[in-house]
Amino acid sequence: MAIPVASFTMSANPAKVNTTVAFTDTSTGTPTSWIWDFGDSGLAYTQNATHTYTSRNHCNKYKGTYTVSLTVINDDGRSSTSQYLVIIANDSIEDLSGSGTIEVLWIKPNRHPFHPMRD
Repeated sequence: MAIPVASFTMSANPAKVNTTVAFTDTSTGTPTSWIWDFGDSGLAYTQNATHTYTSRNHCNKYKGTYTVSLTVINDDGRSSTSQYLVIIANDSIEDLSGSGTIEVLWIKPNRHPFHPMRD
């Protein structure tokens, strides 16, 4: 066996508030344990997970950027990776076909996620 290398995909990004997002493990190296951190105090310990962003985040907003992390473990070691997930207010999406507007909050590299009092 080898040390696993963590990786995953998301079913939606951006996603609307109150929409369940599916997270699929695409790690290599035969992991035997998984730890998902959804960035809003939510955790899961299954190979693949789902999560719904329904409560306010640390900035007291329903929308914003969350850091989703996956740690994979086997007998040879562990590996972690993270991706940003953007949550959009439900009324921000008029049309996803490209003809409407989408309100998205982006994060600057190496900065704290969007906070209305900091940027």
